[in-house]
Amino acid sequence: MITVVVPVLNERTGIERCLDALKSLEAMGHELLFVDGGSTDGTDTFLEGSGATVFRSLRGRARQMNAGARAARGTGLLFLHADVRLPEGA
Repeated sequence: MITVVVPVLNERTGIERCLDALKSLEAMGHELLFVDGGSTDGTDTFLEGSGATVFRSLRGRARQMNAGARAARGTGLLFLHADVRLPEGA
């Protein structure tokens, strides 16, 4: 199992597309973690309402990625930004 860690901060306008794009990985048994750095636009609330796993950390991409890595249960880590899409078949 791979753990996909997505650091987020005020990504509400695009986070639904990100979540939709990554649900197939979750369906294949991989772990999907979002780490919110203090969003004020409802990103965390939307993700939680969608059933996503959300952690909170201090703001800062490295801090958020480290928090996700500490929480990960997978044998490998994949860090993605909310606006990045994996190529078809990845």
